[in-house]
Amino acid sequence: MKLSALLTRFKKGISLAIGLVIIEHIAWIIEPAVFGKVIDALIERASGQTTNINAALVPVALWIGVFAINSGTGVVRRIVDQKIYLSMFTHLASEISSVAKKKKSAPPKLLHLPSYRSSR
Repeated sequence: MKLSALLTRFKKGISLAIGLVIIEHIAWIIEPAVFGKVIDALIERASGQTTNINAALVPVALWIGVFAINSGTGVVRRIVDQKIYLSMFTHLASEISSVAKKKKSAPPKLLHLPSYRSSR
């Protein structure tokens, strides 16, 4: 089976997995820049350059949002990836088994290693 056929067949699952990876990585890249703004705002507030509490809270809220997107997407991706790839593997293994059964192929011989049990 060709890779292009696999990509076409499992287009939805692969697209979802790649989309989640892209979102997670974009948030991963943006997060340090936003966190830098949080530090700058807190330094300004602590040094007395600004007395406006919103000047410090807005960057903190943005950072919390980006952090939540990054972490949340990471969690969802790790859960969804397993389901996507397990489904793909199951379909492929079933097809391979069906083809082998139709061709009446013998199951592959497994390598049997000698038992290393201690004899008493």
